[in-house]
Amino acid sequence: MTADSAFEDGDFVRVAYTARAGESGRVIDTTDPDVAGDAAIDGVEATGPVPVVLGEGHLFDPVEATLKETEVGEKIRVTVEPENAFGEGDPTDHTTVDLDSIPDDRREHGAQLTHDGRTGFIESLDDESATINFNHPLAGMAIEYELTVRERIDAPLERARAVAELYGLATDVEPSFESPDSEDLQLTVDDPTEETWEREKHRAIRDLQELLTIESITVIERYGDTS
Repeated sequence: MTADSAFEDGDFVRVAYTARAGESGRVIDTTDPDVAGDAAIDGVEATGPVPVVLGEGHLFDPVEATLKETEVGEKIRVTVEPENAFGEGDPTDHTTVDLDSIPDDRREHGAQLTHDGRTGFIESLDDESATINFNHPLAGMAIEYELTVRERIDAPLERARAVAELYGLATDVEPSFESPDSEDLQLTVDDPTEETWEREKHRAIRDLQELLTIESITVIERYGDTS
């Protein structure tokens, strides 16, 4: 860590942020439930500040570089240009299809769908056809971030909980150590049939091993009534 840096790669922090499309100011992502409610953002479940592990690609590079030079509680604003966000976009990367080939529940502007193995969104449509754009919906846009580091996460147990949270497992998994200086982590899962656990457990365990540099992980899966 350099003398003028507050954080470095590998540090765990909890951040609050709101991201807006540069020109329009439209909110595209946020951790603030009130902002999310006012903006009515599809697919965003804002429940408050989220954990971030620096150097793991959780933030765009310009955001992370600025964050590393800030202190806990300091609010920063960062502009991420398209080339460092979702790309400039390719104006020719689209196709037009018959409307009949699109499911009824996806026939609306902005709806995401897969066509010929590629994922895109409906850019325009009429009574007979729809144009599918295969660029990211935010391609070509600068992204304006307002971000505050709420806390640094140092304790190994809190770091383990942060990794579980990153994979949507905060309510499904309870990590513990036998003692404060133990390097053997135990994960207790009360509902191993939960879809999120089945989908994310291998990646979560891998990151726990790599990011916490622990010796071993024991997983206890409880089935049936655990009350």
